[in-house]
Amino acid sequence: MIGSSFNFTWSFSGDIRSISWGLKHSGIHTIQNNGVLVSMDKSGSLSVKVPPAYNGRVSGSGGVTSGLAIFTLSSIKKSDERFYGCVIRPNDAFDNERFDAVRLVVEGGYVKFCNS
Repeated sequence: MIGSSFNFTWSFSGDIRSISWGLKHSGIHTIQNNGVLVSMDKSGSLSVKVPPAYNGRVSGSGGVTSGLAIFTLSSIKKSDERFYGCVIRPNDAFDNERFDAVRLVVEGGYVKFCNS
C-alpha cells in the first residue's frame, strides 16, 4: 500500500562475506550500477550512497553472521513498483555469488478532498 513499509527478507547459510540489496538491473541478474540501497558485511551495515528517490527510506537489519537479512523500504510510493535484487557473496572466492529478485507491486492510495 502507498505510504506503508515493506520488509524484504532473505535467509541463508554458510560463510558469507557480504549482502547487498537494491534496484535490479533490467535483463540480467545483478543490481544496477549505483543502485545499491543497503549493504552489509561482517562489521554490520555499510554506508552507501542511495539514489535520491530512496534517501531516508531504506534500512537493513540482521546480518551476514545471523543467516537472515531484512531490508525495509518505507513510505512506499507508486514509483517504487519495480524489481529489487539481493546479492549474497560467500567468503570463499571459489564459490559463486547468489542472486535473487522480487517484484514489488504497489496498490492503493488515498483520496484527496478539496473544498470549492
